[in-house]
Amino acid sequence: MSNNSAFNFSPPGPQRPIISPPPTTTASTLPNTATLASIGPRIPTVGSRARDLHYSIRDFLSTHPLLELGGQEHFSVERRRHQDVFGLHALPKDKIHPIDDVEFTAIRGPHGTIPVRVLYPTSGKDNRNKGKAGALIYFHGGGYTVGSVDEFENGLRLVAEESGCQVYVVEYRLAPEFKYPVQLDEYSAVIDWVQGEGGKTRGVHPEKVVGGGDSAGGNMTAAIYISPQNRYVSPGMQSVEDLRGQPPAAVFTSGYDPLRDVGCEYASKLSQAGVPTRWRHYDNLTHGWLQMTAWSEVAEQAVKDVSHEVKRLVFAAIDTHTLKGPQGQLPVDRLNVRDFTLANSQRGQSGDRPTTRAARTTRVTTPFKINTFSKPRNRLVD
Repeated sequence: MSNNSAFNFSPPGPQRPIISPPPTTTASTLPNTATLASIGPRIPTVGSRARDLHYSIRDFLSTHPLLELGGQEHFSVERRRHQDVFGLHALPKDKIHPIDDVEFTAIRGPHGTIPVRVLYPTSGKDNRNKGKAGALIYFHGGGYTVGSVDEFENGLRLVAEESGCQVYVVEYRLAPEFKYPVQLDEYSAVIDWVQGEGGKTRGVHPEKVVGGGDSAGGNMTAAIYISPQNRYVSPGMQSVEDLRGQPPAAVFTSGYDPLRDVGCEYASKLSQAGVPTRWRHYDNLTHGWLQMTAWSEVAEQAVKDVSHEVKRLVFAAIDTHTLKGPQGQLPVDRLNVRDFTLANSQRGQSGDRPTTRAARTTRVTTPFKINTFSKPRNRLVD
């Protein structure tokens, strides 16, 4: 996981784009967002890299040489190997992060049943009882072809407790068996459910829903924001102006991540477009650190950093000016993480029906992304 992003979605305009809200409402969900994008030095388009990986990550990779993604093995082999290493059942009990409760549920989706695992933090009990709980909808990474909720639960337990937010981890359908846009359809369905009756019965406030994901999940969190007219335009062909009006974002990048520079450039373009953007870079970490907290204290601290950003987006409780990372004070105009994406969504209403999805959104495009939806969006009607 090398890069994360967070967005704050505001209500869409008259043409009702999927998630492209006017920037004016973002200030209501995040303090001082109007000036956030201009704070600190300009976000670079190329990330730095330490002389070597952190020793804990290096040791982990050397003892698990068969872990790969998109290699010569069949998808079924890769999936089993990842499950055998990262699955919650495979971790030592003393390395599993405590949580108040875990709920196994499912919703009806456009392509069948969608399993969802809900992580309830002890730190969020009071808000849940008052109907003011925050929620993170999380889509895991794995190149769209591997990965499961089991493999990401441990890191997300930490996110839940540190942020005080419920985490809704989605077991979405994988490729190549299920092709795009099946995954985005399921993302959309879960957002609507959490912002609606599903979240309401669990004490979630509809204006405090964020979406996030790592790697592929971060990519999805970014993609779900794109308006219909730009959906089929390559990001590399879009100008800075195309990013205007997006919600505040948070981006994390890592030195040893193939997606490092893409994440940095993405965060930079968001900032240049006037989008309040927070960015943090870990020059000695690699892709996928959300799954590595059982082996690396540095990875665990990075996940805590993400948790604090989730909390800030949901509850507007954290200073929005600077984040202090292992390399000291870093610019935080936008925090965008490819591996992990968080989104905050809030439903607007017209009568009894939600009319728009507007939200704070934190997205992770490279390694980690967070999206926040402050209001529900309208369904796209072709």
